[in-house]
Amino acid sequence: MGLRNRRALLLTTVMGGGAAPIVYSLRDLFTTDLAAGSVNGTNAEPGPGTRVVYDATGAQVSLTSGVASIKGNVGWGSGGLWLSEAIARTMGKMLLARIKIAVGGSYSSEFGLDADTASRITLELLTTSVTDITSGGVTGDFVTLGASYDIAIILRTRGAYYLIRGGTEYPTWTLIGVSYADVTAALYFGFQTYHVGTFSLYPPRVTQCLAPYITDRAIATTHAASVTENDTTTHTADGMLEFTWAAVTGETLDIQFRRTDDDNCWIVRLVQADAKIYLFEKTAGSETERGATGGTAQTLTNGTKYRIFIKFFGQKIYVFTAAETGALAQKVTYASAAFNATATGGKVTKNGTNLTAWPRTLTGSALSEVTRISGPFLGTDAVLSTVLYSSSIEA
Repeated sequence: MGLRNRRALLLTTVMGGGAAPIVYSLRDLFTTDLAAGSVNGTNAEPGPGTRVVYDATGAQVSLTSGVASIKGNVGWGSGGLWLSEAIARTMGKMLLARIKIAVGGSYSSEFGLDADTASRITLELLTTSVTDITSGGVTGDFVTLGASYDIAIILRTRGAYYLIRGGTEYPTWTLIGVSYADVTAALYFGFQTYHVGTFSLYPPRVTQCLAPYITDRAIATTHAASVTENDTTTHTADGMLEFTWAAVTGETLDIQFRRTDDDNCWIVRLVQADAKIYLFEKTAGSETERGATGGTAQTLTNGTKYRIFIKFFGQKIYVFTAAETGALAQKVTYASAAFNATATGGKVTKNGTNLTAWPRTLTGSALSEVTRISGPFLGTDAVLSTVLYSSSIEA
């Protein structure tokens, strides 16, 4: 073992608290400075793979002091950096990097994994012009212009977990989305911008997580694979709750959450006969509709399985639906959910599968394993790039 690898192994062991050494299968430390227009086709350092740049003018991506500056134009693909080395899907495979959000106008970006090195990114964390984050189709979180964030996407057998840390909003690793919609076996890292703002990308890297990420749903607060009518569950006060239900002609499904009892809870209601989904606040037995008045259109075909995904934190509630393993679509939002905000009970009124509660803030082994790989949030980009990103051994 060379001196460089011995030093790296030592750093990893110290920062990981004596845990298993971190071995990266893909990294780009952006070691060599390269001017805009000269990045495309160069080797990732240490790699493997080469850099693939798409831009509108030939001068949108540059590398300086271990940081990639990526400036968009107008349109996806107007400014972006991909790596050509395929990443094999295995449960627990993690993509990790830091991004600094552009300052100024309407700036959007995509960070994640895709089936190719062009066009839109499938397994993405998307920031929009209002700094909203979309992760696997799940919206509701926000970032601050000019702030820095660590991003982790951890693969599952289907889809991925989406985690963020940084800025003032996320002092610790936070789970902001869970997806099921993708099973692509070979994936590629990519980061691209839509508008003219310049984003900073700190060295991306890929490694394999250990438990609990190598068992599906092991980071869930609770999980019931088979659910019968009126089963109850528990969840964290801030978190996500999902349930899969096969629609039946004339049937109505209630999913209660932030529940004290049947008379004091929040309800997501799907009415097959109406082909609609509703959100209700139920206080002392009295229901008040929240969000879209009169419900939101939702196809509910007899015998078809639907995944209902509810995200709630603070006073915000977001409701999404999808085919059982499809991409989620937002249906209802409500931003003044003060009632029962600390309640942790849940209940479903019909038979179904995979009643799963996900935590918002990671704790226990779910947190310690991500932190083992990412290290602590050190607060400054310079320290993070020179210390944290060098604490690894070669694949």
